[in-house]
Amino acid sequence: CGQQRGHALFRIRGGCSQNRNMRWAVLTAIITAFVALSASSWRHVSIGDAFEAVGAARAGQVVECLEREGPRPTSPAAALRTFLACYADSDSDGAITETEILNIVRDLEGESAVDSARAQVRVMLKELARDIGDRRRNSIAATVSPGVAIDDVINLFHRSGGLVGTTLGDKPQQIHLALGDDEGSAVISWVTFSDVPSEVQIGTTAGSYDRSVSGESLTYDVGILGGWHGHVHRVTVDKLPTNTVLHYRVGGNDSWSSEFTFRLKSGEDTLSFASYGDQGTFIPAGYKVCKMIHKLAKEKPVELLLNVGDLCYAGTGAQYEWEPIWDVWGALIEPIAARMPYMVAVGNHEKYYNFTSYRTRYPMPSRESGSQFWYSFDYGPVHFIQMSTEHDYAPGSEQYKWIESDLARARARDVPWIVMSGHRPMYCSDAAEYDSHRPGAPFQQQIEPLMRRYGVDLYLAGHMHSMDRTHPIANGTVSDMPQYIDGIPTYTDAKGTVFLTIGNGGVFLDSKMIDPQPEWSALRWGAFCPQGENAKKPANCFGWGFAHFDVTRSRLHYSMMSSLNDNEVVDEAVLVKSGRASV
Repeated sequence: CGQQRGHALFRIRGGCSQNRNMRWAVLTAIITAFVALSASSWRHVSIGDAFEAVGAARAGQVVECLEREGPRPTSPAAALRTFLACYADSDSDGAITETEILNIVRDLEGESAVDSARAQVRVMLKELARDIGDRRRNSIAATVSPGVAIDDVINLFHRSGGLVGTTLGDKPQQIHLALGDDEGSAVISWVTFSDVPSEVQIGTTAGSYDRSVSGESLTYDVGILGGWHGHVHRVTVDKLPTNTVLHYRVGGNDSWSSEFTFRLKSGEDTLSFASYGDQGTFIPAGYKVCKMIHKLAKEKPVELLLNVGDLCYAGTGAQYEWEPIWDVWGALIEPIAARMPYMVAVGNHEKYYNFTSYRTRYPMPSRESGSQFWYSFDYGPVHFIQMSTEHDYAPGSEQYKWIESDLARARARDVPWIVMSGHRPMYCSDAAEYDSHRPGAPFQQQIEPLMRRYGVDLYLAGHMHSMDRTHPIANGTVSDMPQYIDGIPTYTDAKGTVFLTIGNGGVFLDSKMIDPQPEWSALRWGAFCPQGENAKKPANCFGWGFAHFDVTRSRLHYSMMSSLNDNEVVDEAVLVKSGRASV
């Protein structure tokens, strides 16, 4: 849809949307390494659109700078520096300012979009400055155009991602842990920029490894500006002791990672896990959400992370990606992903080159489903089923048939909880794309009957850059209203499914919601203070954060944590199953 436009090097279709009546929210993917913006009217703007907006001369300057800096950065930090220097820093003064970011917004969407973006841009720069430790920028006056130095952002990236230096070669990076196909198995993956061995050393004692397991090394070559020429290492480690702290390192020859620890659960009656979607990388808040999850994990158990899609926003329009953004994101999540199973869903922003980067970098358990895009696993008292909203799920499709059979098996085993997730929401009061996530929409009509038949308790989604929790819903109607126990909305033996949209994991937030708030929407949050019955008002109302769940066999306690308010809980709810014994 639309004619090809933009710089000839890219040949990108611009201005295309799945629904021409949608109001989208992304600024531009060329700065998704640090500005994966997503406010209510910019969601699917491409690099081609950006080049057309700034004009041919500016487009040529960007391309020349990228080529001069080197289109194949040798580390995530180098990739971040290249993007910052070549695109965002329009005056080449070594800093990224509010004015520069808002000028990009103005070029893309016009003056009217600037006002809705200004507050979020200002807050994100203030948070960056605070985390960098530059107290001079902690107090921002309305007459000042504040900014952050590129060098400071790179240093912050080093601290957040645990990387040092600008060239890494055979140094393992972007370490990621996923559950394997069998109980007691894990798939450990990482990236190097040299073709070196793929080996995991693992044991039950710090610094002492009684097993060494080898795996495979893969590479691929897609993407603009030189493609990608790193190596993705995958090692499947099976027959691991469960419920035991394991120590491991990855690498080979004389180049090894630091030591990490993790623990696989089996047959336990409790689980603590976190979930979010639509993250992006550095700016506005993707790094902050990672930081606050890591902080929470140091204070209480977080044993699993479920990302519901739109991981890093590496796409540069309808057809192409700039691959080093995957490296930036992989390094950003490493402090979490190397220490617990980090399971991912596929979103619309992973589609490029037939999902090549997603499939290569983040293998998920697929033996039973036959597809890496939809899969399931048991962990603690929860059966997780991950569907793909980016592939055919209509009745009769391969995915639909697998979803039905998997749900039937889970229900036959009488699992305590079934949590289903997919990138796109089924019910959400975000005004963008409302026709696709309101009662009666095709997605709801096709999939919800299966959810009702087999008793899905909770559905997690992203895609909309907001947070929205529903009351339990059955076929478009509220099935249960809460009792308030100790001030927390509690649903006992709910007859419907709770639908939770958590696309507030880091990108710019949506600001327009359906008004009045539908009766099925219990609480919602975005670029505004939380709305709903008994809604709390945090000091900083911008809604970046993540969901946290504490689960027993009889109780599922959800909390929405605010990343800009030191993990303050801004929403919570409890599901109770009275017929099950608690732990």
